[in-house]
Amino acid sequence: MVQELLTEKIPVLIFSGLTVDEQKSVKELKDFGLVEDVRESFSSDVTHLIIQSFKKEVENRRMCLRTMKFSQAILNKCLALDKHDFQPSSNKYVMENYEICVDTALQKIHNGPFNSRTSNSRGLFTGNSVVLCGFSERDDLKHFVEKAVCICGFEDIRSLAAEELQSFADYFKTYTCVTYLWFIESISMFQIQPVKQYQIETI
Repeated sequence: MVQELLTEKIPVLIFSGLTVDEQKSVKELKDFGLVEDVRESFSSDVTHLIIQSFKKEVENRRMCLRTMKFSQAILNKCLALDKHDFQPSSNKYVMENYEICVDTALQKIHNGPFNSRTSNSRGLFTGNSVVLCGFSERDDLKHFVEKAVCICGFEDIRSLAAEELQSFADYFKTYTCVTYLWFIESISMFQIQPVKQYQIETI
């Protein structure tokens, strides 16, 4: 059994929030043959995110910034580890004990990376239809024929000018509209959050 654990696939790394010297140290792991590769940007074969965690922890659990790469790591079922905790000679099951499970935005244990890696789901948002509004001029309702969640690029409808309200009227008539935090926090926790908590009142 021990031998099986030690023959895990050689890690493919990506890092986030590291200093230049720390990045260099991570990249040197490839030169020594300890990891398969160290990537600059995310790809489907990345297995580990090496990230800066903070001394300020929640219930003695590791916490990091909610970066784009952290969200990508969750969606891609990667292990997310502090730079000091990653040991290439250790097997995945040992490293799981050091996994990041808190981010600075939520400030509570959510175990997003663990939830993702142990989920049998094909994808977090599988079966959901989503439309965006308030993010760009290319928003288009015509691509969606069923009622879906509409993610808005604003949180408070009262902040919009009259002409902006009118331009978004069709979205609010057709969809359940939520702030972008519904999308981001669903990813962080790897669990679809109740839309009611993020819902924007209709016009």
